[in-house]
Amino acid sequence: KDDVLTHALRRSQKSERETPVKSTADLASWEANESAPFPRGGGSALTPLEFKAIARDAKEDVLFGSAAQGEEEEEVADEAERHAGNVPSAASGLVRAHALRRKELVAGVRLLGAVSDVSSDRILLQLPNRLSGRVDRAETSDELYEALANDTLIAPPDLRRLFHRGEVLCCVVLPPVSRSTAPPPGRTAPPVELSLRLSLVQKAVLAQTPRVRSGSLLWATVRSSEEYGFVMATGVPAGGFLHRDKWAPPSAITDSSLTTLRWRPLLCSVVNGGVQQPRKPLQLASV
Repeated sequence: KDDVLTHALRRSQKSERETPVKSTADLASWEANESAPFPRGGGSALTPLEFKAIARDAKEDVLFGSAAQGEEEEEVADEAERHAGNVPSAASGLVRAHALRRKELVAGVRLLGAVSDVSSDRILLQLPNRLSGRVDRAETSDELYEALANDTLIAPPDLRRLFHRGEVLCCVVLPPVSRSTAPPPGRTAPPVELSLRLSLVQKAVLAQTPRVRSGSLLWATVRSSEEYGFVMATGVPAGGFLHRDKWAPPSAITDSSLTTLRWRPLLCSVVNGGVQQPRKPLQLASV
């Protein structure tokens, strides 16, 4: 038995001595051969000390790189703050619109309102900040005001044929009928009394404007019909003239005849601007 073990040990030692050692060239050829089988074991050619050194260098690169990036970001932020201190931002340059309050609606204040409801004898207007106003039939134009005051109308016009919902009108606040403007406890405030008469809405504005520019918008009412157009009333003695080629009736009004439209103001634009003269009417075009 001892002889058998001794013989096996000598044979293994002999085979180890006869096994050739792979040279560096053989190793290089094996690495370049793509079809060579992948060696098992998952071992690394690096020693533990070399592996620790490489891992330490990689960690230092990551730490120092992030620190440098953080410093650059801080410098950029500081520079932006310094510039922001000298240049105003877009938010700081915004101007908030003043909220209209009821106590500010005194007599003579002009404002725009959208028609919310129309009946046969009055118009309800929606004003800014959830306020409401009311225009009676006599206050829609100076011509209708005079006709009703002189009792020369057989049948007053129906305002539902003159105005429509959603239409924007320029109006002026009338003096309150009663001195007390505060509503009773538990009741909402009544609508503000308004007027569309051009003698109140834009007469003072045109009187203070000696020169009217081309393209300016103003309100006018039909005073009479002539051969080439319409003589328009603007609230000032000179008035205006609307040529038939420049006339376009409002599309939202079903009855656009002259007898109907002469009771309401129409928005027009100035064709030829210039200095206002007492006897020279403005050349207008319908909008």
